[in-house]
Amino acid sequence: MDAMRAYGAGMAGGSFDFATFIKKPSVILRIIALAFSLLVWGCISSGSWFRKANNAEICLFGESSGTCSFGTAIAVFGFLACVAFLIIDAMFERISSVQQRKQAVLGDVGASCFFTFFFFIVFVTLWSKYASLDLDEAYDAGPPKWAIFFSFTSFLAWVCRMNVSGVRRIPELTRRRCGAHHVAEPSTRDTQQQQQHLLTKRAWETALAPVKQLPMNMFVMYMAGSTISIFPIMMVCMMAWRPIKALMGLQATFKGLEGEIGSSLILQKLVYSLGNLLGVCLAVYKCAGMGLLPTHASDWLDFVEAAQRMEFGVGSLIYS
Repeated sequence: MDAMRAYGAGMAGGSFDFATFIKKPSVILRIIALAFSLLVWGCISSGSWFRKANNAEICLFGESSGTCSFGTAIAVFGFLACVAFLIIDAMFERISSVQQRKQAVLGDVGASCFFTFFFFIVFVTLWSKYASLDLDEAYDAGPPKWAIFFSFTSFLAWVCRMNVSGVRRIPELTRRRCGAHHVAEPSTRDTQQQQQHLLTKRAWETALAPVKQLPMNMFVMYMAGSTISIFPIMMVCMMAWRPIKALMGLQATFKGLEGEIGSSLILQKLVYSLGNLLGVCLAVYKCAGMGLLPTHASDWLDFVEAAQRMEFGVGSLIYS
């Protein structure tokens, strides 16, 4: 009887258990991401603006008001997204339509990818802009540093959220049925669905592998330091070449899985490419911090034409 019970309408009418809901790992990660977004918002909006002696208000991140506005906007939208998806998580078991469930999960994965990318950009931007701040007046350095820290923890929270609760729910939806008229499939069909579920899970593990490596890469680059020596240069070159090599072999990486699953795996390829592009951006940022990139005018002096003499002066005589 249990095997013949339809999944959907019958289960959608169940009562909401708050104690069970709040203990779910996906909900816990969502609340953590919400709290970190709120902390980034508060640290930037309340403590990262400074009023100078001439009554001019500046942003402590490189005196760039756009940096503060960008960080605040991402934090606010991240907070609102967490609230919205918490409501969807609470109502998820009451949604009887499989199509609506898929849309909710895909929206969750898309939002997680979006905020993972942009919180990483916020972290790198705040860090670089604050390092370039040159202010003679005394100011409270606590809020800007906490904003940088919480932007990094927000990035980690969204990465974990995308891995733990987002992509792992997609394969589960393929095994569910909607409505009261669906009956159990034969055992051969169940075996095929199980195999399809495992292949999809393997595809997502492959897609998320570059994203999972980012925190460790950041730690290794931090420990390598910014001095120009053989070890840091080798580390940066290796961490820049690996994601580039992975992007060049994108089709080969998913070719076998596409043949077994029977679909193009566009979403998995997009996440895989995004993770590798973040790795390249991290390596480029490290190169800029080490002074290996020609970002200053003095780096291009060899290409500047020498000034030509317009006049020659000898004593009181001038030759043009």
